[in-house]
Amino acid sequence: MGLCSKVGLIFCFTATVLTTLCPVEGVHVSIGSMMTPIMTVHCVKGNQDEGVRVVRSMHEYSFDVSGDFRGPYVCNFEAAGKRTTMLDVCNSRCNCDTYSGCAWVVRNDGFYCNHDLIQKWA
Repeated sequence: MGLCSKVGLIFCFTATVLTTLCPVEGVHVSIGSMMTPIMTVHCVKGNQDEGVRVVRSMHEYSFDVSGDFRGPYVCNFEAAGKRTTMLDVCNSRCNCDTYSGCAWVVRNDGFYCNHDLIQKWA
């Protein structure tokens, strides 16, 4: 079974077409939740399905993007009362770097990275 069969054609198409390469080699990514009570995060690193994570309010999911990875790192976010939203967590508008990393916070009004609003919920 291919990756598109596992994660759904729309998600796979978005991950392939609408993302940019991760602009930084070797970076720490954290995704904090301010959503009540929970949100789910489903990430795909390049062609590798990273699985679904449940993140409670005031908690975070974090991971390191290795120095040899150069590709899209797309996550699909779901929360009660919100439309499913896809986002490249290595988004170049986030200004990720090896010192501060990519510190995402998901709030009711959208997705913030390093204190800047990057995208609203879909």
